[in-house]
Amino acid sequence: MSQLLLMPHNVHGGMLRFVEQFLAKQGVDYRIIRDPIEAMRRIRANAHRQGVELPRVKPITMHGFRLDPETRTVYYKEQCVRLRKKAFSLFYFLLLNHGTVIDRTTLLERVWGAQSNPFTNTVDVHLSHIRKKLLAHGIDVIKTVHGVGYALEIE
Repeated sequence: MSQLLLMPHNVHGGMLRFVEQFLAKQGVDYRIIRDPIEAMRRIRANAHRQGVELPRVKPITMHGFRLDPETRTVYYKEQCVRLRKKAFSLFYFLLLNHGTVIDRTTLLERVWGAQSNPFTNTVDVHLSHIRKKLLAHGIDVIKTVHGVGYALEIE
């Protein structure tokens, strides 16, 4: 059985390679996860296979939003929006950094991982889908800063 290692988002390049080399030398079968929601999902799946019941993850309340990681549902002003896995992680990261303009490369590294392709438009596509779902419920909080990146602006 492989070990699950939850790495903070701010661990980059050299440190990540060092940790991977160290674990390989120790003969540890591991999987590095950067997204705490994904890590909890994997822990739950493993516990379920072993017949262990874990307590539910409580929804996260922040800046008027309530995010339920288990159902990947976003609540804002009585509006309910369900997102896919990566979209939920992307929105969660933007919410943690609300008011800050974040460039595409940072979003790719933090949400998709260090091995993501910097020449892809996946961030733009995912944010477009999130924006459409939120706008359908009257929630307009994702702002594009042309030539720089994206920001979550909460009134």
